[in-house]
Amino acid sequence: MAYYITTTQGAPIATVQDGTINTAAISLTLIGRDYAGYGAFLNENFVHLLENFAANTAPNGPLTGQLWYDTSANTLKVWNTSLNQWKPISSSIASAVYPSTVVSTVGDLWWDTTNNQLNVFGGVGASTTGWVLIGPTSSSTGSGAVVATILDSTSVSHTVVELNINNNIVAIVSYDATFTPQTAINGFTTIVPGLNLINTTALAGSQFTGSASNALTLNGVTSNQFLRSDQNATTQYQITAGGGFVVASDLSLSLDTANNRVAINTIQNNRDLNFYVNQSGANVAAIAISAGTGTVTVNDSAVVTGSLTAAGAFTANSTVALIGTTTLSSPIVPQYNGTIDIGASATRFNNVWATTLYGNLIGGLTSVSTFTVSGATTLGSTLAVSGTSTLGNLAVNGTTTANGNIVVVNNYVPSANTSPGTKGQITYDGNYVYICVATNTWKRASISIW
Repeated sequence: MAYYITTTQGAPIATVQDGTINTAAISLTLIGRDYAGYGAFLNENFVHLLENFAANTAPNGPLTGQLWYDTSANTLKVWNTSLNQWKPISSSIASAVYPSTVVSTVGDLWWDTTNNQLNVFGGVGASTTGWVLIGPTSSSTGSGAVVATILDSTSVSHTVVELNINNNIVAIVSYDATFTPQTAINGFTTIVPGLNLINTTALAGSQFTGSASNALTLNGVTSNQFLRSDQNATTQYQITAGGGFVVASDLSLSLDTANNRVAINTIQNNRDLNFYVNQSGANVAAIAISAGTGTVTVNDSAVVTGSLTAAGAFTANSTVALIGTTTLSSPIVPQYNGTIDIGASATRFNNVWATTLYGNLIGGLTSVSTFTVSGATTLGSTLAVSGTSTLGNLAVNGTTTANGNIVVVNNYVPSANTSPGTKGQITYDGNYVYICVATNTWKRASISIW
């Protein structure tokens, strides 16, 4: 009588006739009634079940739920009929230290009882130990990233990620708009969108280390409050450079604290300093300072409203306009003899106060006190003397008026008069009047007639 073989669910597998065996229907040998030597096949079936068909090749005719230990991968697998494949069954291990890689198979799970974390074996090359952490990232020491919910001051929940070190929150990542935690969090007064770092009050020295591509503020100062280095910029505030101010390599300003002064262009040798102004659209040199000689050149008119002191030579190539009183402590000397005028015919000085005048006098002259001529003098106009005057050789082409005494000190004997002369004698030679001031001493006199 034949055997009808079915699965647990009653599905037919095979019909085994009496005295025969069936090795094709499933992975085990099916034995018919009265088959001689059936014991060997029966025992082998038990062995195959016990070892889960351990081999480097899959057993034939697998049934749903059948187990096979793949010796090539050291992995226990189960047959999935719907997927038509052997699906690995990874082992789970719980221990305080990671299992040896020798007995571990790729896909094995290990529950780390020390840190309460789940790991998976990724193979020897996956990491130093071969085990890859699945989670949670926060260990039993309270370090790692933890997803948390924070209630704000209005009792609204916010999902955040907290970064912990030894149970201390050092950073919070938030997606929501700025809010204030209902329960105070040490180091976090408010939570803003993005990454929030613990403040320095709670953790001294707390900071971001590394490169940042952009920032809204620097130490609380917004970016538009800084001067740009790549474009023109202006500021209404004073700029102080304690170590000096350098523009390119040509202009430098530094403070000489020992002498309480500012030094210009002390970095490069023999660099002149030139000041230009925009004059009707053109750059015109206004002041030039020679580095080689130290000479200061003003290329146009110089206007000084206060005191001007020149320790060295002062040269002006154009007009010098002096508004206030000019006080000189040294002589005024022209560059060349007899070439420089003081005043002009159209613009004359009003009064000239001097102790002694040397040179030729041409033009009218009025003296309010004593008038002394020690050399030859020619007047092209009227001479008026209001006080006693002493004259040497004086030629007057105009009228001479004397309200006081005129004393002629130079001896002169008229060629037309051969008389030895008596003191007080007056003579006229047709051109001039002569007075004998002493015996044989004659002086030419100038007489005004009213």
